[in-house]
Amino acid sequence: MDYVTVWTLVILALISLMVAGFFVIRCLTQGKECQSVHRLEAKCILITGADTPVGIELVREMCKRGAERVIMACDDVEVGQDVAVEIRGETNGDIIVEHCDMSWGAPDARVITLSSAWHKHGVIHWDDPDYAQPQHRKYRASEAYSQSKLANVLFTRELARRLEGTGVNAYCVNPGLVPTGLGWHIVPGLGCLGTILAGAFWLPWLTSPENGIQTVVHCATEPTLTEQSGFYYSDCSVQLTSEKGSDMDDAYRIWEMSERMAGLTS
Repeated sequence: MDYVTVWTLVILALISLMVAGFFVIRCLTQGKECQSVHRLEAKCILITGADTPVGIELVREMCKRGAERVIMACDDVEVGQDVAVEIRGETNGDIIVEHCDMSWGAPDARVITLSSAWHKHGVIHWDDPDYAQPQHRKYRASEAYSQSKLANVLFTRELARRLEGTGVNAYCVNPGLVPTGLGWHIVPGLGCLGTILAGAFWLPWLTSPENGIQTVVHCATEPTLTEQSGFYYSDCSVQLTSEKGSDMDDAYRIWEMSERMAGLTS
């Protein structure tokens, strides 16, 4: 066997191992499937971002579980209408796209906020959270993303505290690395080499929208969670947040700051 043939076989073997490794990682990182079989009759479900892949899967799953009504809050209403027609045909569900009824049916009403494992890298820049002062710090998409996900964890903590005793619970969920399109916002700041490395290391870890909704479904349906509120969930179970994500003083502070930025208080 000549030198070229040997190296050709070696290269093919390495490529085969890489492909096999890719699929092994994909199988291991699809997340845990929700085991709850609880039905959602008489429940009205509001889903924001319902025209995204994850949102569409959530609408479908909530209808399958018998939700009395599913309200799709969409950026693209035309897409939402198309999705609603498709899912109505599959499940005979009552789906509304244009109208949003913001009331919650307590007791056991649930507010679910999405976060990410990246919240553990997040730092809240209290003096300039929205990068309004570029002379002080340069905008970095990954830094802003991590900050926003930490803010979601803290928001859930404070919301749960404020809703204590009302019959409305709050949950914060890490759906996993789901292809939502946010990655394209981060990629331009990585440079050519960074983009190549990101593709090589991120792609094997991506989870499908169907698997990405499992922890959300768990928090929306599992009866045993009625005694839990304000926690962070991943793989259908409670997980520890970063130390910053459990700071109740910061949770209160993020709430007050959000009210000011939204113009609700002075």
